[in-house]
Amino acid sequence: MFPLHNPAVKELLAEAGSAETTGDYDQAAVLLERALRMQPRNPEVLQQLAEVQLQKQDYEQALNFAVRSYDIGPRVGEICDRNWRTISVAREHLGDRNGSVQAELRASACMNTKPKSF
Repeated sequence: MFPLHNPAVKELLAEAGSAETTGDYDQAAVLLERALRMQPRNPEVLQQLAEVQLQKQDYEQALNFAVRSYDIGPRVGEICDRNWRTISVAREHLGDRNGSVQAELRASACMNTKPKSF
């Protein structure tokens, strides 16, 4: 079950996006952590926080947030794709080349929404 859109969380996501755009990743992280306290099981907040951690070069944290987002988020579509691409980049920077390649393969599967067979 995905959380309903909380207006305060939506506003914090927007503010964090603006901070990210200007390169203020520390401020973006603070805003996203505040949103996460309001909705700890929101896959969108977790994924955006993972992406900010990549920008801050905190690859362990980026990996952690992306995995948490995937665990509670959708298995297809944009968030799933972003989860696995973030996991891939983080693993690459952490020296796990094979894990990075596997994550890229998983990312491409997220965008394949057709049923395999009937």
